Amino acid sequence: MSKSRVKWGLFILVIALVCFVGAMPAVSSAQQPVKLRFASFKIGSGWYVMAGVMADIIKRNLPPGSTVDALPKSGGIGNPMLLGLKKAEMDSLFP
Repeated sequence: MSKSRVKWGLFILVIALVCFVGAMPAVSSAQQPVKLRFASFKIGSGWYVMAGVMADIIKRNLPPGSTVDALPKSGGIGNPMLLGLKKAEMDSLFP
């Protein structure tokens, strides 16, 4: 994969993350904890690491006691199916 492609992919990922976090409503102490599952790719892959970092960032903006798990699942092809089956609430952006 070329450096240019990787840089563009990371740029798009950062923009999407900023938009997602910026669109989150302010957290109120009266809100209930949330459990989110973030489907990514196998453990040790770049997508799994990114999902873990994104999960940490998202968790900071959720009510206390919330969890966001980065799941080592099937990647860009199988993860949309996991969303459809409600086995995950979020998915990696790229295969």
